[in-house]
Amino acid sequence: MSIALDGTAHPQHRWLQPLLDHNHCPISILRAVDSSMVPFYPHSMPEDVQLVVQALFSTDMPRFVSLDSNGDLQVAIQASPELVVSAIVMPEGARLPPPPNVG
Repeated sequence: MSIALDGTAHPQHRWLQPLLDHNHCPISILRAVDSSMVPFYPHSMPEDVQLVVQALFSTDMPRFVSLDSNGDLQVAIQASPELVVSAIVMPEGARLPPPPNVG
């Protein structure tokens, strides 16, 4: 039996942990993230997402992270600028998320 840990990234998606741990990460947006959640990687944020956090990487394009209306964790490379409530610079050397699902 495994227990989901609040505020902890899924073991296969550890790139997300520095974002969840960051002092400026809006708790209200990502408070429901736990270790059982496997992110979806669409190219663009789904239409039912209302607010996003932008994660800035030194070696690749930014990623936008949020929860959709079903509570699913979404990680995209595009989002409407008006949805961004916080931009967080990821630590130097932070692992990159996988590319978006295509097709």
